[in-house]
Amino acid sequence: MTFEAYLQSLGLDASLLSEGRRNALMAAWRAETGTPPPLPNPAPTPEPTNPTPFNDLVARRREDQTRRNAITDACSRMMDAHPNQIDAISTVGEQAMNSNWTLERTELELLRRFDRANLGTVVNRQQQSNDPQLVEIALMKHMGLDVEHKACRFSEQQLQRAEDAYGVRGLSFGQVLLNHARRNGYRGQTYDTSDLANIIRFANHEPHHLQASGGAPSTYTIPTIVQNIANKTAKIYFVSQDETWRKIAAIGSVKDFKAKTDITLLGGFEFLDLGKNAEIRHASISEQKYTNQASTKAIMLGMSREDLVNDDAGVLASRTIRMTRGANQTLSRAVWRKLLGAPTTNTGSGFEFHADYKNSGSAALDTAGLKTAMALWGSQTDPDGLPLEEMPRLLVVGPGLFYEASTLMGSAEVVATGSTDKVTGRKNPYAGLAEVVSSPHVASSAMGGASTRWYLMADPAVLPTVEAVFLNGVQTPVIETVEMNANQLGLIMRGYYDFGVALVEKRAAQKNN
Repeated sequence: MTFEAYLQSLGLDASLLSEGRRNALMAAWRAETGTPPPLPNPAPTPEPTNPTPFNDLVARRREDQTRRNAITDACSRMMDAHPNQIDAISTVGEQAMNSNWTLERTELELLRRFDRANLGTVVNRQQQSNDPQLVEIALMKHMGLDVEHKACRFSEQQLQRAEDAYGVRGLSFGQVLLNHARRNGYRGQTYDTSDLANIIRFANHEPHHLQASGGAPSTYTIPTIVQNIANKTAKIYFVSQDETWRKIAAIGSVKDFKAKTDITLLGGFEFLDLGKNAEIRHASISEQKYTNQASTKAIMLGMSREDLVNDDAGVLASRTIRMTRGANQTLSRAVWRKLLGAPTTNTGSGFEFHADYKNSGSAALDTAGLKTAMALWGSQTDPDGLPLEEMPRLLVVGPGLFYEASTLMGSAEVVATGSTDKVTGRKNPYAGLAEVVSSPHVASSAMGGASTRWYLMADPAVLPTVEAVFLNGVQTPVIETVEMNANQLGLIMRGYYDFGVALVEKRAAQKNN
């Protein structure tokens, strides 16, 4: 962060600052960011090709001289700001020189003794920067993501603390990498892309344990931060994707990847007279079995060296959004393929659309066709041969039949067509019968659909046609971030999604083509 950006994050106008105030703020900025003061332009010293004890001695001397020069400059600026405290500031400077204090410790001591108004800001900002959740917020803000979205679960206090610590614009990905690398021992002061290999190496060297806002220590690593942001981004954008499959499918949970055999409960629930001695008799359940099983679907993407050199946090957002969209499409297509590709021959082996099961017809979607379909639906029986007594609650169509479906379900009156359209005076008996669900999958031949295809379906919460199950009930994909191989520079994002889809009850739907 530049000094100008630092002032902007504090809401200060550089042109209105006095020289003393500017110097004090400059010291605070240097203490926070670890930026050394400008040095005289010494002649560049080439590194020795064959290090010797003498060369090591010279290097240590130069490093100490650099430290002394930086401390001298810091004391000089504080003397300019507080000319009546020259002797006291000089004492601090001498102690810093002789006790091998770092520049950061010296500046904080100067602020503590002579400029407490700025000390609180500096110390607070340094403490804030140790909270990984605040780093996440700052990086997400820089990426342009909605940190106030309910899926992020950040409190108002955390959002305010992140803004206090990192400013309105947040942190770039390069700044996050650099800050973490410096915590692990990297000595560079800026995000130098020519030294990217070392920055990444130090940033990912080992977990840096910090105190999170919740109180317990957390492992603060670049992959962890990126992974947390990716998962929050996934939750934000997952709920904004097309989820019409949810309207037609029941949703369940499984605890492992084993095949789950379940039953659909139909018939045998008619209440009976009490038996002798007021005994209540058990229901006789007709069991229709089906099997469902969750499995893992996964994909992997990388953030290349070029992405990191460009300090492009937008790459992280775009890749996460693409992975999230891909996960949603994978699930959505799995549900629709299961419905649209259901068998149409009568083998008696399970779920099938066939005239013998009274769940398949050829009616067109118009008044006459809906009348025919409803008559067929009304003739459906449960396994005991008794009327099903379940009304259709969904009318599922492709985009080409959406108008007809909406008209049939939404019009209060029936209109006769001919040379002159007119209202016949009859009420539409199907108005409000079912919710219209439109999906392009229904009309897609690649998915097994057709432009004239439509379905009547029962409420999936009561009598499901299709079921989607998720491992441990987690309905969103999980995204992880790991380092690339040793011979590559960058980060790898991998996403996985654990779910399964199965057909459940053939009496719960009627297919028309």
